[in-house]
Amino acid sequence: MQRSSLPPTYSKHKRTISIIVLNPGVEEMLLNDTKDFFQSEKRYADRGIPFRRGYLLHCVPGSSKSSLIHAIAGELMLDICTLSLLSS
Repeated sequence: MQRSSLPPTYSKHKRTISIIVLNPGVEEMLLNDTKDFFQSEKRYADRGIPFRRGYLLHCVPGSSKSSLIHAIAGELMLDICTLSLLSS
């Protein structure tokens, strides 16, 4: 198995979620769900459940999926780690 080093890190300017066009209520639902998740870490630990959350965003290329993730992370002051699963 070949080991590779991680690429250098970089930062982007914070995006606001208000610039993303979403159906009514989706912005609030995503932010509330994410905030609720981060407030439930102790519940997960007490029950021995892995503390992780995933969202499957499926749409055509260029539909702001990545922008939405960056906007949510910016709103909640979170870091993002992006990995490419493509082989080189």
